[in-house]
Formats: sequence, C-alpha cells, structure tokens
Amino acid sequence: MIPRFFLLFSIFCLIVLKACDTNNSSNAEVKKFWKRYVKVVKSKDFEELKAISLPKIDCRSCLDNSAKEDSAVTNFKIKNPDSWYDQLYGELVYIPIDKFIEQDFDILFDQDLLSKIKNSSKVIFISRELEKKEGQQYLTEYIEGDKIPILHEALVTTVDPSTQYEGEQVVIQFLETNLGLRFYGYTTIP
Repeated sequence: MIPRFFLLFSIFCLIVLKACDTNNSSNAEVKKFWKRYVKVVKSKDFEELKAISLPKIDCRSCLDNSAKEDSAVTNFKIKNPDSWYDQLYGELVYIPIDKFIEQDFDILFDQDLLSKIKNSSKVIFISRELEKKEGQQYLTEYIEGDKIPILHEALVTTVDPSTQYEGEQVVIQFLETNLGLRFYGYTTIP
C-alpha cells in the first residue's frame, strides 16, 4: 500500500512541476514580449507595432475617445435601442490596426500612460482563456484548429486606489497565436 501511495504521489508531483514549468516559460515569454511592446510604443515605431499586432485591435475605448466619436456612439445607441450593445461590443469594437495607429494611439498612449508602462511596480500580468464573441471570425487564421486561445493581460495602474476611490487601470492584451504573441486589445478598468 505505501509503495503505491509514493508512486501516485510522485506522479502527481511531476504533473504539478511540469504545469509550473510551462507556466513559468509562458510567463517569461509574456514579459519578454512586454519589454518589446513597451519599447515599440515608447518609440512610436508604428511599422514594428503593426508587425507585432493582429490586423484588428479589440478596443472599446477607441469608439468614443473624442467628442465627435462620443456623439456618434450616443446617436448609434438611440437609433438602435434593441441591438446597440451587441453591435458595439461585437464587431464594431474591432478596430483595424492602421486606424488604431492613425486615430487612437496618441490619445490612448499619452505621456502619463507611457511613463507608467515602463514602471514595473505599476504593471501586473494575468492570463486567461479568450472568451468567444461576435466579430472575432478573423482570428481563425491565427489560432490553430479548435485550440482555445490564451489571452495575456498587462494591467497598468494609472490611478492608485485610495479609501475614496477604487483606482483605474489600463489593460493591454496579447493573444497567443500561431505567429507567437500578438497585441490584441486595449481596455480600461473601470
């Protein structure tokens, strides 16, 4: 009985260690990609940004980050009372990378954010499976078969929490693809 227990326990330990090793190598890959991403963003190397991005960026913040766009979104909601939410958070949220660079990059990556993305005390990383939603059909050529894509997120604290306020974070997302990690999205909390 005792030898069987040790055998099963040893197999369990090997499985756990292998999972930890895989997670650590993935973590190292994400941090390496993050360093590259920060360098590209800070230098505004848009050709390199295109090279390390997917063709479309999941960017809800891009839809209404100017007065004109905010007005357009408000009118869209009024004209589409039954479907605006699904459309807005479906295919409309996927912004072509060229449009993101031309119209949204300088608004979203202001000096304050640029100073914080390089400060490791302001950045934490999490990973999760990507939730499937409308508008992601273009991803099929970047994800192998039925594989569930892994989304890595860099949460950048832009406003520290206090007793009076919950704080704010910018979330920059990278997706594991058959081309390696690629810039996938930009969002905020809250």
